[in-house]
Amino acid sequence: MSDPVRTLLTALLTATLLISTVLMAACADDVVAPVQGVGGDAPVLLEQVTYSLNAVSSEGALPQGLSGEVVFQELDASRMLVTVAIDDTVDTPLIHPVHIHENDADTGGPIAFFLGALDNNARGAARSVHVIEKSLDSLLTFDGHVNIHESNATRDTLLAQGDIGANDNASPTLFQLNRVAEPRHAAYPLQAVPNSSTQAPEGFEGTVRFEELTPSQTLVQVQVDGGSPATGGAHPVHLREGAAGEHADDSAPEVVIAYLGAIDGAPESLGTSWTVVNRSYDELLDADAHVRIHLNNEALGTSVSAGDIGANAVPM
Repeated sequence: MSDPVRTLLTALLTATLLISTVLMAACADDVVAPVQGVGGDAPVLLEQVTYSLNAVSSEGALPQGLSGEVVFQELDASRMLVTVAIDDTVDTPLIHPVHIHENDADTGGPIAFFLGALDNNARGAARSVHVIEKSLDSLLTFDGHVNIHESNATRDTLLAQGDIGANDNASPTLFQLNRVAEPRHAAYPLQAVPNSSTQAPEGFEGTVRFEELTPSQTLVQVQVDGGSPATGGAHPVHLREGAAGEHADDSAPEVVIAYLGAIDGAPESLGTSWTVVNRSYDELLDADAHVRIHLNNEALGTSVSAGDIGANAVPM
């Protein structure tokens, strides 16, 4: 969008922003995009575009498939936040890989981008987020579609898909991102945890990074050192109470502060996940907490990586 057009739209929308903000607050459960909110000392208007994801029936674990939406939001001139949200949660420990594929859905094509895997065990989260270092304008002309797969082991089984970019006629709309004027960043190391599994017996090292997004939201990235752990599975990631050494075998859900994005262990993935956590940056950096990567949802007592954060560690 050109600067004159953005300026004009900003002027036209100023009078309605207070009303729309109230509506968004009143209908928070209906808002897919996670970075709309109230407050902040540097609110800006950015573009977003939404596409439908249609259920695909199969003979797999979820025969009716899943339906939902994928929302692409500008974070800045060179980054998009991609939110995948399904309409209903399902009772399964599976973690569903999500990809942007080339070509339209009917034609099919290779993976162009890995998106955030959907962790159904994340207590009804029913969504995932991912950051792509591309502009929103580049997406609008991209010949592609989004697929939600059953699992990495059954990638040929689709649960949902939908066309995006050049293959759909969706138009961008504006949203208000209430970012702070000077976002702060912090990073903490994750140490490998040796274990008795055959997939990742030595565990793997990594880093968790916190980026101040809005006054009440923090963007969290978990990155495995060297890229994908190449386990062929998918690994739940939790922000948990207490220090890592005190809770090594604790898989109880009541000590989970936030379910972070799962790590996709497909060999060709980037070994990274993203999450928008509805807690302020200061709250997270003061928290008595740690980050733990688990083997899978059926073996939450088996850790492959862990590291202290907040009050329990000094940032890198």
